[in-house]
Amino acid sequence: MVSVLFMEFSIIFTVCLIASNILETKQMVFGPLHLTGGLLIFPVSYIVNDIVCEVWTD
Repeated sequence: MVSVLFMEFSIIFTVCLIASNILETKQMVFGPLHLTGGLLIFPVSYIVNDIVCEVWTD
């Protein structure tokens, strides 16, 4: 049986990966820095993936 929290984190992880791929082509300007949108969202997927791996692995 899969827990609801596991499913929610899996959905968040998938959404972060898809959004970072879509936003990678969008340029954002923060003062002197020119960044892509994916650069801000992609690290969130690593954090969510780490939570899933640490909590739900045997």
